[in-house]
Amino acid sequence: MLVNFVKCYKNYATFSGRAKRKEFWGFVLILIIASAALSLADASLGWAGQVGPVGPLASLFALVSIIPLLAVGVRRLHDAGRSAFYMLLVIVPVIGWILLFIVMIAKSK
Repeated sequence: MLVNFVKCYKNYATFSGRAKRKEFWGFVLILIIASAALSLADASLGWAGQVGPVGPLASLFALVSIIPLLAVGVRRLHDAGRSAFYMLLVIVPVIGWILLFIVMIAKSK
């Protein structure tokens, strides 16, 4: 799983190609764990709430991770047989998130 995480960061600007479910969800899982750990580190250092609702470590990590997350998401959509424009479903609250989740867990085509 950690190999997929590193692979996604190495291919951070590659929006073409495909990403299997294992690669995408492994990346997302480690991203969530790392974000939680950095948020706890911010809170323990007393930095929580200084840069918006989270601390500077978690904010910086989120900023660095946004392009690799978009890239692996687009590659996952390509693997599921969908257009990259499906990523815009994130803009639609709740219903868009549910639809995008369903597409992301779909089998490869």
